[in-house]
Amino acid sequence: MRLTYIPRLKFDRQPFLRGGSFCIVSVSLMHFVQAILLFWSHHTGDATNMLAFLFFIKEICVDGIIFEIASFVFIFTSVLAICGTLLKLGWIRIVTLLPQHFILTIMTIGGLYASWIGTYLDGTKMQWEHILADQMPLVALFIVHSSAILRRVNDPNG
Repeated sequence: MRLTYIPRLKFDRQPFLRGGSFCIVSVSLMHFVQAILLFWSHHTGDATNMLAFLFFIKEICVDGIIFEIASFVFIFTSVLAICGTLLKLGWIRIVTLLPQHFILTIMTIGGLYASWIGTYLDGTKMQWEHILADQMPLVALFIVHSSAILRRVNDPNG
């Protein structure tokens, strides 16, 4: 018995009736806007969550083009996740959602780390409670996005 899989490249007629679609598309749009803002102005990279991702990118690429690579990664993962949401791809859809979730994980960990040390990643010192309260929306988004991916894993229709 040969196990082969050919993805079904069909548009989902009602993608937002499937679990987690709205959250996945919302995070994709957020990352797309962040990419445009990063292209527009490098000051966007001073935000704590963006800095966390830029620190990650800085470790794996050339220094001179960090902002451009980060913007490209944001756009690529956004388009990939939207394709995974709007197309019926079977189990491959999970592979299309994970890169975006990986970025969201890095950004969330960066915000929580800033809270832990009591200093925003740009060096601004604040009480840890203030930073934690500031980062809680991203933590909540991370939890909801994780739930959306798990709902997609359990969706038998691809």
